[in-house]
Amino acid sequence: MILDKTETHVIDGIEVEFYMAPDSEAPAEMHMFFPGLKPDEVAEALHLPAELEREWSCRGYYGALKHKAKAIYQRYLSWYDANPVHLDPLPGAASARKMIAYMGGAEAILAKAREDYARGEFRWSPLGPAR
Repeated sequence: MILDKTETHVIDGIEVEFYMAPDSEAPAEMHMFFPGLKPDEVAEALHLPAELEREWSCRGYYGALKHKAKAIYQRYLSWYDANPVHLDPLPGAASARKMIAYMGGAEAILAKAREDYARGEFRWSPLGPAR
């Protein structure tokens, strides 16, 4: 299916072509897709306009807007992000062991995680203070 181009805008110095699927209303998140923008980046960048944030029906009922954006991305664009490394990734435990080795061992990682925690960077460091 070929989509008709509707508009072109420059966003942060990048020219983005906005497309709409024929006979449908594509989700707002779809307008943010262009090569290089991954689901997590879409979720971080997406914000409702102020007038919609005040609408009761637009609140995060079953999760935040970030969660919905990633789900919509997966539905329409699939889980594959065009990075061949992600076609056959290591399972979680094997990946974690390899990452720990690359980062200098568990103690080095825990020290950095505690520093992040002390600065309030909880999204990266879910650890609590040293016990």
